[in-house]
Amino acid sequence: MKQATTKGEIANFTPQQISAYYLDLGRLLDRLERPSTHYQALGIERSANLNQIKQSYFKTLDWLYAPYSINAALPSDLQSRVDRAFQRVSLAFSVLANFAKRLEYDRQITPAVSKPAAASARTRSDALKLAEQGKAPAPQNNGAIPLPRITSQLKAYSAFGSGPLEVDRDRRRVSRIKLAVPARVTGHERVGGKWNEMATTVDVSRTGVTIQMRHRMRPGRVLYLTLPLPAKLRNHGHADPSYAVYCLVRRVDPLKQGFRNIGLEFIGANPPPGFLDKPWATFKAANWAGGNRRRKPRLPQTETVVVEYYDEAMRALGRETARTENLSSGGVQVSIRTAPAEFELVRILCPARGFESFAALRNRFRGKDGFERLCLQFSDNEWRE
Repeated sequence: MKQATTKGEIANFTPQQISAYYLDLGRLLDRLERPSTHYQALGIERSANLNQIKQSYFKTLDWLYAPYSINAALPSDLQSRVDRAFQRVSLAFSVLANFAKRLEYDRQITPAVSKPAAASARTRSDALKLAEQGKAPAPQNNGAIPLPRITSQLKAYSAFGSGPLEVDRDRRRVSRIKLAVPARVTGHERVGGKWNEMATTVDVSRTGVTIQMRHRMRPGRVLYLTLPLPAKLRNHGHADPSYAVYCLVRRVDPLKQGFRNIGLEFIGANPPPGFLDKPWATFKAANWAGGNRRRKPRLPQTETVVVEYYDEAMRALGRETARTENLSSGGVQVSIRTAPAEFELVRILCPARGFESFAALRNRFRGKDGFERLCLQFSDNEWRE
């Protein structure tokens, strides 16, 4: 099977392609179950640079996790081998992609240099004296494996809000830092069951993470995330090679170039109550007891608006008249009755105010009266009185 077919894209494959994939996967798992060093686990040389380490890691993950149409039929024994292989390569990546950890690891696996005999010591001492006098070159120590020259430590991530203006604009409870590492996402659907996808983080903190993924998602779903998160950002499992945590979907950005940015809030090492019975259900986060963190506070205001629903191809899915419950210049909460189960964008129109704007869904929940509420963020225009 060509590498292009293992990028997580949903596709139809012939039996010959599926068979070839399983053969290649078996060879890869055999190799990953035998390595004695992190370098062998990633299939790279000791002199590999950071980009080569990342490329090898991503390439390995591409082969470990097939498109859903193949992965859904993966036997349980093979799936367990894949999970163990993921832990193995993630550990290797977390060590080799970190300058300090790699340096310490290289020291541990470098063979100790045996002490020279007395005569050799005298010869070396004499040679050093001659070198100091400029009469002979100093002898070279050829016993140790040379490390690649690293002139400076490469930053694995950089912090947001480094300047005073950014600090003032940061409304998060805990600041996010930029960190791009692969993450394995596991979710559930009522129809279709369990699914997996390899995603990439955009930014992280101790309380949550933003990931870039293809799978359609909606606020309130719970996902299981496994990623090589730095220990200082973890709330548990500090000694584990990968951080495994349940997350609540808090934000879903519209599709862009085939991917969505998904904002996740960490729940913890254990799922929320009721998840094991209905892992596809929608859950609601605890109410925030702190101050208002909106850039533009919402105020109670009732307006009659038209809500139009669109899919990711911008095809119209439906239209209804609704009432706003609160408004700001940047967003609105509306009470609706006939919204589709899934949609990508909405368009809000208020003829009385001459207002029109596309908007992204930020939250969706059902009120005590039984009707759904949509919390929307305007993307084209701002509401003005």
